[in-house]
Amino acid sequence: MERNGLWRFLLLTGGMIGFVQAVALPFLPESPASLAAAGKLEQARRELAKIRGTPDVEEELAGYMGQSGGQSDTTDDTQTVSGQDPVLAAEAGQSGRTGNTNLGNENTPLLQATSTPGADNEIGLVAFATKREHRLGLMIVAGVMLAQQLTGINAVVFYGVSILQVLLPNSARYLNAGISGVNLFVTLGASLLFDRVSHKILLLASMLFMAISAGLLAISIFAGLATLSAIATLLFVVSFSMGLGPLPWMVASRRIEPVAVGAAQSIALISNWMGTFFVSFLVPMLAHSAGMYAIFIVFTALSLIFLVWGIFFL
Repeated sequence: MERNGLWRFLLLTGGMIGFVQAVALPFLPESPASLAAAGKLEQARRELAKIRGTPDVEEELAGYMGQSGGQSDTTDDTQTVSGQDPVLAAEAGQSGRTGNTNLGNENTPLLQATSTPGADNEIGLVAFATKREHRLGLMIVAGVMLAQQLTGINAVVFYGVSILQVLLPNSARYLNAGISGVNLFVTLGASLLFDRVSHKILLLASMLFMAISAGLLAISIFAGLATLSAIATLLFVVSFSMGLGPLPWMVASRRIEPVAVGAAQSIALISNWMGTFFVSFLVPMLAHSAGMYAIFIVFTALSLIFLVWGIFFL
């Protein structure tokens, strides 16, 4: 690809995808939560109904109102918040008179302790990263994202052809392409389990099997076992796809209180890119000095470390 200039098509493909996304972006619905926070309740209701495919969105909209402090640019807060439910309407009216943003919804326990205006303001990045009460959430969000990268998936993605080409020179490229396809289909299949199986179980299983397959890769590369190397690479990617691939991106929204989700997602992205940088920067250096098998010994150890960490903190 380097010799005949086909690498340019990789950049062109990425540019085309970005262009399509840029054109389609204006047609996406606005965030109902952001609209509710800005007091644009009618627009929030329309967008939420469009997203959910049903006009019955009053309960969810009331939850957004509680998170945003219940401020509205409409004159009839009772009708806007609760629709035809007189109980919610009465509570919403009382909330508007007293400044208490708790709508009495038992499904929003994080909001029940709030009794002062402005207490539900969104938590910023600095506050989330420095305040003691967010320390556990910070560790979970950053830790699971670092685990995603430091267990070695990008070493296989970036250098998979190089790893296999030494042992399988005639079929390395095809095997690597096939492994990428397996990654896609396993991720799609695993998504069916996300609402049925504990995310912690899936993440721990993913780390365990990645540790096993990284160890097998280290052995196969050191001993020159071509078939075992191909099988271990496939198992490594499958193990990643069933847990550590998709699930870390859900941790912030599932484990962090709503007012801190934005900051938590920023921390997650920063941690992800830090892990990607370390892997892409250090892997070639370690491969040159100690050999490719040594890299997967390190990844085996890191996978086991993150596995133990996950048992106690996830």
